[in-house]
Amino acid sequence: MVVREGLRTLVAEHNGASRQPFALDALRTAADGLHNATTVDSDGDARAVAATPDLPGALGLILALVGEAQAAGTWARLKACPGEHCGWAFYDHSRNQASTWCSMAVCGSREKARAYRRRSSSR
Repeated sequence: MVVREGLRTLVAEHNGASRQPFALDALRTAADGLHNATTVDSDGDARAVAATPDLPGALGLILALVGEAQAAGTWARLKACPGEHCGWAFYDHSRNQASTWCSMAVCGSREKARAYRRRSSSR
């Protein structure tokens, strides 16, 4: 759960949430106890693999893949939807990385309706 919540905090930052140092510290501590490895394929390309077939191996692989995404410059495109009660993460495919919602048809539409009601009630 520490890894999940730490990663959730990181992707929420990609959509404007404030940094939570305690979550990063917990994630850093959890990462120290995880297992990961790298393999080189026949083309000479290195890639992360699970070092062990258990939970620490899987979590280590996930964190290694986060590192690969950061190195490739694609990590910031993974965002947490700020929709009330949503909790989804999504990959921002937009050219300028400006997507906010997991789905404009669901979360985006709901937020627009809430904003309209707030504006209408304040008049």
